[in-house]
Amino acid sequence: MKRRLIKATVDRNTTRERAAKLRALLRRAVDDWPQFDGDESVNGGDLVEWFALFRTDAKRILSPQRTR
Repeated sequence: MKRRLIKATVDRNTTRERAAKLRALLRRAVDDWPQFDGDESVNGGDLVEWFALFRTDAKRILSPQRTR
């Protein structure tokens, strides 16, 4: 008797949505800090405050989707 493997199903729409959100998050990092592209100074306090918010958004996007 042959057995079939049960494969985990992946909701492709959910995966695409998460990928789009991650791309937007990365785009925000690049767009919000153009100072890193040149030889401009960066305010450390502002960067830490921004990064705290960025990290919160990243954690939300990366967390497993809750089942309803």
